[in-house]
Amino acid sequence: QKISQGEMAMLGFLTYEKSETNPKELSERFNLSTARVANTLNSLERKEYIKRVHDSFDRRKVMVYITEKGKEVFTETENYYLILAKMILYVC
Repeated sequence: QKISQGEMAMLGFLTYEKSETNPKELSERFNLSTARVANTLNSLERKEYIKRVHDSFDRRKVMVYITEKGKEVFTETENYYLILAKMILYVC
């Protein structure tokens, strides 16, 4: 499935910086509106790259986690671009 730069950025954040976060933190980290973050998370969730878990005591609170599928796709895509960059540098 196709993955956008914004989706890759959020998966990278969940892979390298924090394995769990909330939409507000993503909004602040990437300087995006909460609506834009919600749209990106919806797309990632449809693809099964992340999961959102509601707090059992306060349903308004949501935590975001990367799934194994999300980690795999992020790593594969990151590796593809690293190889591509090395090839471009080698040719130049």
